[in-house]
Amino acid sequence: MIEEESKIARSTIEFVLPNIVYLGELKDLVEREIGRSDSAQALVDNIKKAISEETDNTKKTDWRIFLGEFRRRTSSKS
Repeated sequence: MIEEESKIARSTIEFVLPNIVYLGELKDLVEREIGRSDSAQALVDNIKKAISEETDNTKKTDWRIFLGEFRRRTSSKS
């Protein structure tokens, strides 16, 4: 993943922070997926997969909040 996209992902965490219950889990997920992803779209796809596999509805909601804001921020860069 390019550095600019990584910065956007990390700043998105800070932006959505007031709306997140499981902040540690969100940070862990995003950092792990930044390392695995080679693009913003790959990050989105990997997090969507994690959402589909998660059983805790609150974590799913946290991750969807992050994903929505990340998509908004990356789409405006295109």
